Amino acid sequence: MCPYRKTIYQCNHTVVSPSPIGICEFQVEYDSGQRSEPCNIVQTHGRNSIKIAHQCSDCQQRKQKMDKQFVSVKTRIAELRKELEKKYDLCKSHMDEVGVEPEEKPSSMVSTDTPDPTQEFLTKKMQEEDAHLMMFWDYR
Repeated sequence: MCPYRKTIYQCNHTVVSPSPIGICEFQVEYDSGQRSEPCNIVQTHGRNSIKIAHQCSDCQQRKQKMDKQFVSVKTRIAELRKELEKKYDLCKSHMDEVGVEPEEKPSSMVSTDTPDPTQEFLTKKMQEEDAHLMMFWDYR
């Protein structure tokens, strides 16, 4: 059981080093020709583990890709909302020309500046007494 170094990322993915820190008795015996099989047992220990305060490269790439998709979706929604506002105003002006009383603007089209629910949740969590023990990464 050769000891190996383990890296633990913030996303809880782990990577074990390709080469052992030390060599166990079985591997020494294999190297000297006394055993027929090498030691294939990977052993990690807490004292040889390293915790890294960021995500692994795969999770970082996945997050960046998702963030780009969110930005593109948000911009598209904003464009569609503006287009809908224009169409509504045009329809309203046509109704005014004809002399028909326009209805109130639907509540779904009223642009309200409500805070982002994720940001609101994180703000509340960070205000808690034990917030310093929690690890929140950037959700923006």
